[in-house]
Amino acid sequence: MNLPAAGRTGPWTVEDVLALPDDARHRVELVGGSLLLSPEPDVAHRWAGLRFAMLLGAAIDADGEPQLFQVLESAHVAVPDGLLAPYLVLADVGAGTAAGSGAPLGADSVVAVVEVSSPATRAVDEALKARLYAAAGVPHYWRVELDPVPRLRLGRLRPGGYVDRIVEAGETTRLDDPFLLDIDPAVLRR
Repeated sequence: MNLPAAGRTGPWTVEDVLALPDDARHRVELVGGSLLLSPEPDVAHRWAGLRFAMLLGAAIDADGEPQLFQVLESAHVAVPDGLLAPYLVLADVGAGTAAGSGAPLGADSVVAVVEVSSPATRAVDEALKARLYAAAGVPHYWRVELDPVPRLRLGRLRPGGYVDRIVEAGETTRLDDPFLLDIDPAVLRR
């Protein structure tokens, strides 16, 4: 395996992680000075992420107002004691400059993060990442689960953490914050 940590011991810093070469087989994140490696998503997960990004982008464009938000892929988000790489980031429109330069986004410019969970990442997404995003003050933490059927977990930050609204395939739900979006998780299945 060609892991980025081969031959290196920690603790790792944000600067160390950002200096790593791109690795097409792993997503690399930092928690408490340790690397968190997860496999790159499979085709079904990539398709669901792309479809969700397209739906979010269309909803942002639909209101006819100047755009306040943008959807970013492969952007790092700085959180207390770490650096996470969510599948999608919904950020203030001005935050893209930082992401384009390779710098991590500050959590204060992030409106929502989206993870496309797999069986290998579900426990980390549900517990660890939810806690870190909440500590950073990210208002929305949305998770797409594809197995056994598409489901959305729409987390909204409240005192003490995220409160999830679960939406099953075949149900259409309306998001009204941070913008309007009607979505049925079934559209995220290829």
